[in-house]
Amino acid sequence: RLSSVMDQHPFYEVSESRPLLSVCSPESYKTNSQKEEHLLEIAENFQRQYLLLHPDRKPLLLYPVNEYGVRKFVSTTLRPTETGLWELQSWQECSSLVADFLSLQLLEPPTLPVQLFSPTAVLRSQKATSFESSTLLCSLLLGLNYDAYVVSGYAAREMCLLDLSLQQCLPYTHTPLRLQDQEKKKLEAQDAAILEKELQEQEASIHLPDPLNGFRVHCWVLVLSGRRSIEENFFIDPLTGCSYPTVHDSFQGIESLWNPFNYYVNRQICHAGCKDINFDLENSTQWEPVLHDGVSQQQLIQAVHRRMEYRFIGRLTSELEVRTPPVYVQHLSLCPPDMQTRFPGGKKVTRYRKAMLERFSSTVTNDGLISRLTMYQDLSCTKVARVKEWYKYRSDGLEEREFNQLENSTTERFKSGRAFDLLCKSTAKRSNQEELTVDSGTEREMRFHRPEQDGLEQIVVSPQAIKKSFKCRDDFLYLRHIFFREGGVISPRCSAENVVERFHRNPSKSVREDVAQRVFLVPEMKTELTYHLMDHRTIPSRKSLKRIEDDEPITDSMFSFFLVRLNLQLRPLTLPLTSKEEVLILHRQGMDVMVPYLARLGNSESLTQEEATSFCHGCSKAFTEKLEEHTDFLQRNLETVRQSSAGRPTSVCLV
Repeated sequence: RLSSVMDQHPFYEVSESRPLLSVCSPESYKTNSQKEEHLLEIAENFQRQYLLLHPDRKPLLLYPVNEYGVRKFVSTTLRPTETGLWELQSWQECSSLVADFLSLQLLEPPTLPVQLFSPTAVLRSQKATSFESSTLLCSLLLGLNYDAYVVSGYAAREMCLLDLSLQQCLPYTHTPLRLQDQEKKKLEAQDAAILEKELQEQEASIHLPDPLNGFRVHCWVLVLSGRRSIEENFFIDPLTGCSYPTVHDSFQGIESLWNPFNYYVNRQICHAGCKDINFDLENSTQWEPVLHDGVSQQQLIQAVHRRMEYRFIGRLTSELEVRTPPVYVQHLSLCPPDMQTRFPGGKKVTRYRKAMLERFSSTVTNDGLISRLTMYQDLSCTKVARVKEWYKYRSDGLEEREFNQLENSTTERFKSGRAFDLLCKSTAKRSNQEELTVDSGTEREMRFHRPEQDGLEQIVVSPQAIKKSFKCRDDFLYLRHIFFREGGVISPRCSAENVVERFHRNPSKSVREDVAQRVFLVPEMKTELTYHLMDHRTIPSRKSLKRIEDDEPITDSMFSFFLVRLNLQLRPLTLPLTSKEEVLILHRQGMDVMVPYLARLGNSESLTQEEATSFCHGCSKAFTEKLEEHTDFLQRNLETVRQSSAGRPTSVCLV
């Protein structure tokens, strides 16, 4: 029977590249019922009249052979299917699945396909032409109550061949993983300059025109508005899963479209592509139906609603008689393992402009890698610029990793809940050595989220310093900067040169007691404290502490401080001094008024109470006299400036 059918209709010959299947299937796939034979007679009659009336147009795709070599009316190949999977509840999810799940079988332009495999065979082989991909996608959309149609027409070369080499990889070209705001701005400026240069190269390059422009056969899906909150008609390319407006330039014409209820032939002129096409299928002057006695989808919905209304009011009605083409395809089955595998062979590669995107199934990779984007510096894709990788289901919580070949850096981002609450880690290698170690001049940066522990937010480790940033701490510490000796590197035996800690304002403390900055000078065994500024003041209070010997306890006599008073007077120095060494400490702080008094003390190692009191009062008096002398100097210069501003030039005395 099959051979006789093939002999009678030589136009629909089986391609050698796509042999017939021998898998066991129901009889509906291998034979035709009486209704199907009647539909084929109607389709053959319509094809003859169509070619007679329009000899300049190509034959319509009405009854190609399926995977068993049996002619089937194309509307009977659509099987509205609701999978019941939560991952397939919208047109975006369905189109993305079809684009990922199937590999493209190219057509031989400019002819129509000679075979149209059923969605069952397509799901089994994961190979499909654009017509078979559109049939599968339309079946899924119809099961979700979309007003979807399969469209046969003509499209641009890049769309028919799935050539994305002139497009940017937009879903994956987001902001690079950078931790410093200055670096982000720098990278954005570099990317803008590179993009501008690329656009100039693209404009300068000459692309050969397509000799088959306007004649390349393609198939896609049309979704009409009015259902599922769809406000405007749009196209879906099944090869990429992307949506387009109906006026897009990539779609150059429409021959026909169909759904499970009827087949419509376009009677409108497509000189401007699809921009001027009206999709009112009820208008017979614009769309010619093959089944004139058939029912449209809208008529069927109205009839069903009317029957439900009659049943609700208790009115007896006859059974709804609708003449629709019988569907020979069984209910489509998509199981969770298919969703997990997703790609043919577990991997799919897509080439974009100066980029290559590799997507993997989580079931075929051992390290949890799901996608990899490689970006190149040149159009020929020979010099790698950056590599980004995305992961899932890893025990260490790694989600993203970026290798920047230009900056010789690596950035990793982790999900919440990782050990030590690490969120992001960046490593910048400054040398040409192979191993990324701190000793080789590597700078590392890590971000954390641990507000309930120590509030650590960021750590920057360089060969000369370690910088830690904090947030929401009880002691209001927000920065700790550790500097190491010049020329040294971080090692277990290295020593810090100084440590700087900075604090936010603590409202529960007075300004005189609230430390703003604390500096530990390790080689000098000295601590310097700087307090927060008082209101309407420009000079903060300071205090310094120095430890003389390692085994000697710290006492109050080791402090020297400068406090800003509200009355702008200097607080007298009344601390007891018990040794000449302590007096020398004060002298090293820059208090030169003590020089004549130190000479009077001689070489005595200790001071009596009377000598210490006399020393303090003498120093205070000398400091006051020096301050008054300085005040007089400023007053004289102020008067001199006032005279010069009044037009009397005079010289300013400098002491």
